[in-house]
Amino acid sequence: MERAVCKRYELESLAKAIERLNRFRDFYNLERIHSGLHYRSPYRFLLESGVDMRDLKSRKCYN
Repeated sequence: MERAVCKRYELESLAKAIERLNRFRDFYNLERIHSGLHYRSPYRFLLESGVDMRDLKSRKCYN
């Protein structure tokens, strides 16, 4: 996450940093394709198993 977010973006404040990290985490955990999941997103993988991760998306770091 450090390389993907912290070194790529100029973060102006703690609030902006938290917002950016939450957006990255949501992308990584919901949308990004993972080879270990046979090139599916975690969301699609779990949805096919009957679990809807979007219900968990509202959980954020430091709300």
